[in-house]
Amino acid sequence: MNRELNGPRRTDQHYLPACLLGRFSRDSSAPRLRHRPIAAFDSRAGKVLVGSAESFGKVKGLYDMLERPTSVDSLWGYEDRLSRALDELLDESAPLDGWTWVTTLVPFVASLFARSVSFARSFEQRLPDWLFAHQSVPARKDNITAARVQELQRMLAPVMTAQWTVVHFSEEAELITNDAGFALADVPEAALVAGAAPAAQVLSYAIPIGRHAVLFYRPREVDMCCGLTMADGSRTSVTSTFRRERLKASVAYLEHTQSTPCSAPVRTRCSQQSP
Repeated sequence: MNRELNGPRRTDQHYLPACLLGRFSRDSSAPRLRHRPIAAFDSRAGKVLVGSAESFGKVKGLYDMLERPTSVDSLWGYEDRLSRALDELLDESAPLDGWTWVTTLVPFVASLFARSVSFARSFEQRLPDWLFAHQSVPARKDNITAARVQELQRMLAPVMTAQWTVVHFSEEAELITNDAGFALADVPEAALVAGAAPAAQVLSYAIPIGRHAVLFYRPREVDMCCGLTMADGSRTSVTSTFRRERLKASVAYLEHTQSTPCSAPVRTRCSQQSP
């Protein structure tokens, strides 16, 4: 395993970034998001717990290798840049920098499918039981941990080529998240595809990124190539689409305007029409 994955062991390791959880706090007095108070329901205790964002969504040694003196927790190194990247993602006044998207936001979304506590169970369900019959507990744990690395690498390309849509909800809407950081949701296709029928629904991954915003990630076949402007001013291309929508709780459907290409993945603005 390369040096970049040789992280410290036996530490509290978050399966959801603390800076992401802090975005669900109503209290903005703490300068750092990870220190802001949030409430979480503990299903085992059957009650709501209140604490700082960094005190939730973690397990000691979750990403440790047991038969090697290493951990893959450093795989989520994008977290140092995630808070600013999410702010830029939500900011409709400026184009999103392509380098930020590729190096921070894409790994963030891809890693949600690899870093959760439930990944161990879902990974083992892919394989026949007889494969684990003669494995020691440490070897079995290490196989799962190594599979997290492979899963992240496998998801990067599908996430890059997906349809991304940021939906802003009204202030009255109070969004929450879960241990996985995403959920499957039926979404009006008109919010994802220009010109689609308002009544059509499509299945997408809903990733709450704050109290009033959700990133909808919809895997799809490659059918569009767009340019990215990197931080150094260079240009590259990637196949993807990117959309920002602003919705109110009372909006029945969206009336689409023209698509507008930007630096970074393509964004399309939509006007609102009340029922």
